[in-house]
Amino acid sequence: MNNFSVFLGKEFMENKRAKRFFVLACVFLFFAFSSPVMARYMSEVLAFLLGADPALDGMVAAFGEPHWVDSYLQFYGNIIQIGVMTIILLFMGCVLREKQRNTADLIFTKGLTPAQFIAAKFIMASLGIIIIFFISILINYIYTLILFGEAGRIIDILLGGAVSIVFLIMMLAFVIFCSTIAKSTGIVAVLGFLGFIAIAAISALPRIGQWLPGNLTPNAALLLSMGQTPENLLWNLIIAIAMTAGFLLLSVQILKKQEL
Repeated sequence: MNNFSVFLGKEFMENKRAKRFFVLACVFLFFAFSSPVMARYMSEVLAFLLGADPALDGMVAAFGEPHWVDSYLQFYGNIIQIGVMTIILLFMGCVLREKQRNTADLIFTKGLTPAQFIAAKFIMASLGIIIIFFISILINYIYTLILFGEAGRIIDILLGGAVSIVFLIMMLAFVIFCSTIAKSTGIVAVLGFLGFIAIAAISALPRIGQWLPGNLTPNAALLLSMGQTPENLLWNLIIAIAMTAGFLLLSVQILKKQEL
C-alpha cells in the first residue's frame, strides 16, 4: 500500500510536469465562460453581422429568444466532443510510455502490481478530470445566472454534470486500455477517436441504443439540468460503469501477460 501511495504521488507529479491538468483546465474553462456568452448574444451578433437585409431575418429569427437552457446546451455539447478529444490526446501515452521506457518493468520489481499500476493512473487522472469539470460547471452556472438572471437549480446542474463525468471517465478508461494494447501513441489516438464515434453511433441505433452510455450526454445532462429525468438513465449509468470496470480489468490482464 505504501508503494501504491508513492506511485500515486509519482503520477501527480508526472501529470503536473506534462501540464495535462493545466491544458484540460484551459479547455474546460474556456467553454465554461464562452457557452453562456454564445447562448446569450448569438442572435444579436448574427443580426449585426448580417445587417438589415430582410431576406436574412428568418435566419436570425430561427435562433429565437435566448434562454438559460441554451447555455448548458452549448456547454455540454462542446465539453463532450472537445473534452473527450482532449482526454484522448492528453492520456493516450499514459501506459505506453512507461512500457517504452521500461519503467513499468522496474516499477513491478519494486512490488507494485499491474492492478495497482492501472488503478493509480486511473485514479489520479479521474480526480483531475472531476475537479476541473465541476469547477467549470460551477463557473458556467454563475456566469449563466449573471447573463440570464436565472440558471436553474444548482442541484439539477450538478446532477447533469455528474452524468457527463461518468461518460468522460468511461472514455478515460477506454484510453488507458488502448494505451495498454497499442504500440504507438498514434494508434492509441486513432482507437480512441474510433471508439468515441462507435459509442455514439451504436447508441443512436433503435431499440438497443437507448440503453447504451452514448445517451448520457449531452441530452441526458441537459434534461437533468432542467429538472427532468431522462428515460433509461439508470441503465445508461450502469452500463457505462460496467464498461469502465471492464476496460480497466482488461488493461490489468494484458499487463500481467506482458509482464510474464
